[in-house]
Amino acid sequence: MGKVIAISSRQSVVSSQQSVAGSHQRKKSVVKDFKYRREMIAKIHIAKKDMKICKSCNTYTFYVMCQKCHGEDLRQVEDLDYRRALFRLTKKISCKDMTGKELRRVLEAFKTVGFQASKRVSLKGAVNNVRRRMAEALKREAEKILGEYWENRLKGFCRKAFDKWDVGLCSIKELKVCFGFLRKVEKGMSPQSLSGEREGI
Repeated sequence: MGKVIAISSRQSVVSSQQSVAGSHQRKKSVVKDFKYRREMIAKIHIAKKDMKICKSCNTYTFYVMCQKCHGEDLRQVEDLDYRRALFRLTKKISCKDMTGKELRRVLEAFKTVGFQASKRVSLKGAVNNVRRRMAEALKREAEKILGEYWENRLKGFCRKAFDKWDVGLCSIKELKVCFGFLRKVEKGMSPQSLSGEREGI
């Protein structure tokens, strides 16, 4: 005869409690995931209202100036622009069809072009962000175009043109002049002949 294994009522209660606890844990996890997903979708919809597109190069941005071409001629994105952006990132045109991973991808992409989901940025803060990024881009361009001793040459231009010893102290308009200076050097004009120019701001 087979061996009969007796299960006490206490064991049965413990097993039942463990099952209920596991069920509650799974429900809490589902609720948490749903809440997190809803928060991400809400942030993306907020981003849609703030997103702009550069009329010159069709780059998306959340700054007051395009980070790619430094143009200021921006327009508010339309629904079609927004859905194109979603499709490029996820191959889907609606947040409700996206997985959590895809929603995170969209948010991260928006953050790289200036979206700040946690807090609203003041106009002054936004301008400073643009100025800082422009200065970084200017230094990268200067290194390519001016070659050896590019830093000294760029600082020399800033001193003579604006009485400032570093591009980090320049305004957005002054940085634009610096970019113009680099474009002229790139076209073949010598840095020495341009270094004394004081261009209109």
